[in-house]
Amino acid sequence: MAAKSLFRSSVKTTTATTQMPKNDVANASSHNYKNSAELETMKANLVRYARSDDRRMLLRSIREVKALNSLPLDGVQGSDGQLFELEKECATARIILNSIEVKGIRNNPGGEIPSTLPKDSCIPMLKGLCRMLCDKDGVKTSSRELYEKLIVRLAKTSSSADPYFRLNSLFGSSDLLLMPLDEQLSEKSEDKDTLTEMNAYASHGEIHMTLVQTYRFGLLRKSDVKTNRPWLIIHGVVWERANLSRNTGSRELKVVLPESN
Repeated sequence: MAAKSLFRSSVKTTTATTQMPKNDVANASSHNYKNSAELETMKANLVRYARSDDRRMLLRSIREVKALNSLPLDGVQGSDGQLFELEKECATARIILNSIEVKGIRNNPGGEIPSTLPKDSCIPMLKGLCRMLCDKDGVKTSSRELYEKLIVRLAKTSSSADPYFRLNSLFGSSDLLLMPLDEQLSEKSEDKDTLTEMNAYASHGEIHMTLVQTYRFGLLRKSDVKTNRPWLIIHGVVWERANLSRNTGSRELKVVLPESN
């Protein structure tokens, strides 16, 4: 299969919507207005505290914003890249797949990933899981189609755009720069806070999935740019629930400030 146009078109996720009663609509509008005002106040405070080099107040300002616990995101839109490139990326990541942790393979000394993925990477396990789920009674999704929908979510290259742009709209400014941090965990790292955890299962002839994934970002002031040292570390934790047979689901982003700050 040409791993490009079909790959992108087959993975779009939409959010299911239902009509709410008038009172619920009014409450939702009021809640959204409150969240918007809260976030605008935080953005102004971030600039003020960055200019005064007041890191303590900046952290306090972020922690007080309840809206950062649940920021809505669009569904994963797919990838214009080669499928094998996303597979290689996933093969280097530590992933918990249906409660089984798979440690990512390490790059060669030159930084290159082997052209043939090892059997102990998550890729063979993911393909086997897709075949098993699609063999269930009543499931009409092909194992190939399911595999593509899962791999594009596991690869942070294809799934990180929405979290980055959402957080950059809140934390980025003329004084502050948000930048993605290297996701590659070192061999000695045991930081389970940045692990990706995916569960996929079949129910009543349909494939469902839950995914928890953490993205690491650094917040830099203008004076930090030359040193490339973040003033603050921010974790964006994305939680997704999807019905992959119907291409419906929801994604939310939560801002977490790690203890390393």
